Amino acid sequence: MRCNAWPNARRAKPHHCYNPEYVLFFLIRTPSSTTPPPLPHPPLPPISTPPSHIHPFPPTTHPPPRPTMSTPLPPSSVERYSRQLLLPTFGVRAQTKLQTSRALIVGCGGLGSPALLYLAGAGVSVLGLVDRPHDVVDRSNLHRQIAHADARVGQSKVASAAAAARALNPHVVIETHAEFVARNAVELVSTYHVVLDCTDNVAARYLVSDACAAAKVPLVSGAAIGMEGQLTVYCAGADTPCYRCVFPAPPPPSCVGSCDAAGVLGPVPGVIGTMQALEALKLLGGIEKTTTLRRKLLLFDAADSAFRTVKLRPRARECPACGDEPSIEVARFAYEAFALGRDGKAPVGGVTVEAPAANAVPGLDGLRISAEKFAGIRKDASKYRLIDVRPEAEFAMCHLEEAKSYPLADLPSSGVLVEGDDADTVQTIFICRRGNSSQKALKLAVERGMQNAVDVIGGLQSWHHKVDANFPLY
Repeated sequence: MRCNAWPNARRAKPHHCYNPEYVLFFLIRTPSSTTPPPLPHPPLPPISTPPSHIHPFPPTTHPPPRPTMSTPLPPSSVERYSRQLLLPTFGVRAQTKLQTSRALIVGCGGLGSPALLYLAGAGVSVLGLVDRPHDVVDRSNLHRQIAHADARVGQSKVASAAAAARALNPHVVIETHAEFVARNAVELVSTYHVVLDCTDNVAARYLVSDACAAAKVPLVSGAAIGMEGQLTVYCAGADTPCYRCVFPAPPPPSCVGSCDAAGVLGPVPGVIGTMQALEALKLLGGIEKTTTLRRKLLLFDAADSAFRTVKLRPRARECPACGDEPSIEVARFAYEAFALGRDGKAPVGGVTVEAPAANAVPGLDGLRISAEKFAGIRKDASKYRLIDVRPEAEFAMCHLEEAKSYPLADLPSSGVLVEGDDADTVQTIFICRRGNSSQKALKLAVERGMQNAVDVIGGLQSWHHKVDANFPLY
C-alpha cells in the first residue's frame, strides 16, 4: 500500500480514525523520509522491577475473570439460533418464548413436512405430531413430503417425521400421538399454544377448526393442490373467524380434489407449509413489527408465482362452533358424514361415519370383473378390446400395452360406445386407475345399448396388487 498523506494524517478529523484503510496503514507502515520523529518519553523501568502502580494485584495472585453478559439462553442455544437472534425484531426475547412453547402439527405430509422442520430448526420447545392411523410413507410422497426418506418407505409417517425433526434438532422434544379424532381432539389441542392444520381432506379441516375454537387455541391453516395454495390464521382473537365461519357448509364431494387424484407440484405445498411455520413463529414468539394472517386469506398461484391477499369477515356471532352460543359438541359430531353432505349428527357414543372407498354406480350388478378374471381373459387378445378412460396425462405415465386411450370426458363422442358386428365375440373392457371412472364409462355403455361390456373392479391399482406387482403404482 502506498500513501503520501502522512503529514496530513494528524490533522484528519476524528471520525476518520474509524476508516479501516487508515487503521491498516498506521499498523503496517515502515519509517521513511516523511515519517515524523518519535515523540520523547521517559525511560521505562526495568521489566525485572516493575513499579507497584502497574500491578493492582499481588504478584502471587491472578486477576478475577472479567464479568460476562448474563443471558437466559445457554451457550449452545446462542450458537444454534444465532442467525435469528441477530434480528432486532426477534432477539433473545422471542427465542426465549419459543423455547417455552408447544406446537401441534396435524398431518405429516406435504404441508406438515416443511412446517415441522422449520419449527424444529427454530427451537420450538415441544412439537406434537399426529396423522391418520396406519398412514405410512409411500414412495409417491417423497417428491413433496421432504421430512421423509426413501429408506423409511413403509414406516409410519408420524415416526418418520419425528426421526427427521430429532435429527435436525435433538434439543426439541417430539411428542407423537396415535390419532386425532372427535373424541380426543379438544383435549389434545388444549395442551398446545398453536395448532397447524396440514391435513388434506374436508372432514379433518372442520374437526381441527372446531377443536381449536372450543379450546381457544390459534390455528394456522394451509392447503395446496395442483399449482395453487392458500393460507390463513383462524381462532386467534375475539374477532377472528374459524373455518366454519368462512365455510358454513362443505363443498359437494364431486368438487373436492386431492393431491392423490389431481396431482401437485412438490414446491407448492413446500411454500405453503413453510409459511405456516412462519405464521406459527410469529404467534409463538411475538415477533415485533410483524402482522399475522389473522382475518386475511393468502392465495398463491405457482403458475404465475403470484401472491394475493383477500380480507376475511370477522367471526360470525351465530357460528355453531365459535359464536356467542356455540352448539357443536365436537366429541359427538360426525365429521365424515358432514363432509359428505349429511347433517353431522352422530349416534349415541359419537361414532362417525366413514366415507366409502369408492363411489359405487348403481345398475351394474354382474357387469364388473376382478383383476384376476381380467388376467385370464387377457391371455387371448382377440376376444376383447381394452379401453383406458383415464386422462391422457395418466395414460402417458403408464398403461397396459394393448389399451387404447379414450378419456372419460371424450367417450360419448368417440364412437367407442357403438358395438360392431363382432360384439358377440369381442368384449369391451373399460379400465381406469381405481375403478371409479370405468364404472361411469360402463354405465354410459349400458345406456347406449352395449350388450357385451364390463369394467375392472379396482382398476390398475388392483392390477398392481393382485396380478402384476411390477406395474407402476401411483
